[in-house]
Amino acid sequence: MKKILVFLFAVLALGGCGSGDIENMLVDEPRLETFRGVVESQDDFDEYSGTHLLRMEDEVLPLRSLSLNLSNKKYLGANVEVMGVYVEDEAVFEVTGISVKRAVEESDSVGMVEFVSENLGLKINYYSDWELDENGNLLTFRAPSLDGSFADQIEISMSPYDFVSELEDPENDLADPLE
Repeated sequence: MKKILVFLFAVLALGGCGSGDIENMLVDEPRLETFRGVVESQDDFDEYSGTHLLRMEDEVLPLRSLSLNLSNKKYLGANVEVMGVYVEDEAVFEVTGISVKRAVEESDSVGMVEFVSENLGLKINYYSDWELDENGNLLTFRAPSLDGSFADQIEISMSPYDFVSELEDPENDLADPLE
């Protein structure tokens, strides 16, 4: 009986130790958020923390990233969507992902052109400001470059494929096609 009482006392004493602190020890998963705006370099002595700013319609969000180079020329001055976590203690948004968003501008000057290739058995509409290169069984559509660098492109090709059915092969003497 004495052993049972000692055991119960030990369980109650140890079970009660630190049980109130367990909630403080648990940490929630970070809440990923996304924001859209224009990335700008940050002045050295301005009021914001971080290394860059995201200018949105009516607010500014300080940014930093330990894994991405926010000073890359494809991000600076570009309309982007950033993903990450807001660090409240430091008042900065920690960027873990970024993608450049190009707005498709409607313009009367850019219409559609129809391309038909009897050789490829293809009929397709493409923007009139795109380049088209036709080289045998390969079509390449190139979008206009915004900054003189590599332009996006789409390639369509046709490769010959010879198929001979076993049923039509004269050397095959299958009597029943289901065998």
